[in-house]
Amino acid sequence: MKHHVVALAILVLAGSGLGAVPQAPAPGELAARMTGRWKLNRELSPDLAKPGPGRGRRGGGPSFAIAPAVPQRGGRGDSGAGELRGEMPAVTEAEAAAQAALAVIQDVPPELTIEATATVMTLTEPRGPSLFKIDGKDAKVEVPGSVIKVKSKWDRATLRQEFSSAMRKVTRSWSVDANNRLVLNQLVEGISLKQTTVQALFDRQ
Repeated sequence: MKHHVVALAILVLAGSGLGAVPQAPAPGELAARMTGRWKLNRELSPDLAKPGPGRGRRGGGPSFAIAPAVPQRGGRGDSGAGELRGEMPAVTEAEAAAQAALAVIQDVPPELTIEATATVMTLTEPRGPSLFKIDGKDAKVEVPGSVIKVKSKWDRATLRQEFSSAMRKVTRSWSVDANNRLVLNQLVEGISLKQTTVQALFDRQ
């Protein structure tokens, strides 16, 4: 008799939705939450006060148009993330140009505008607009003298972007928190480079 009572209780809970694991919002809903004009909240972004790459540098820089995907060649170049490993490998002119472009990308802007759908995001910063397809596929970004790769995809309640060259990778995760603030979590890693993280919060304008 007790087993029948327990089984009945489980069925009732299942039918009412109690005990169910909350599902992540649909990409279209997440895109709508992220869409708008945003201003950096420096008080809630203490990481930007620390010295290091991507921490509040200002100045003009190129905007990047995303071209169709191309096959990725060679290693990903992030096996040495988080620690220094011996001598720094030789850096070609193309890789130096790619790393300079990544440094521009990882710079956190004071203001930005996002226009997003489930399949595409336009990110407009002081240096100009950038268009990203959200399809989880590798694309290429043409920069003077080199190319960097980018991939954008929805990852549960975040929009995850990976920018990479042969020796370095910048990962950005965008989300909106319970206080309706835009949250940017950024990870920089690479060969012979100490892994660094930055979190920045933006208020809706």
